[in-house]
Amino acid sequence: LMTWVQDQLDDALFLPKKIKIPFPLLFPFVGKTLYLRAFIPQAHRWHHHFNDTVIQRQNKARGNTDLKQFFYFSQELQILCRRKIKPLSEIADQALTKDR
Repeated sequence: LMTWVQDQLDDALFLPKKIKIPFPLLFPFVGKTLYLRAFIPQAHRWHHHFNDTVIQRQNKARGNTDLKQFFYFSQELQILCRRKIKPLSEIADQALTKDR
């Protein structure tokens, strides 16, 4: 899974490495797919291991910051719909409502 993500990021046809080279027409679609595939392992960690790994390491603030950035980014660019992040909806709601 992460190999595919890295391959896409390394592919100059997908993600141009030079200025003035246009992005491919399929970039938004593939970009959303890439973001979702990168999200899956993160979702698993947050949903199943957040309390035991993050809190034990005293990194709760860092974990919350990463989570907020992820959700704000995906909301702003409309990358992930609520249905796709349903396993994390309670955590997402808690993280995002603290800033309001």
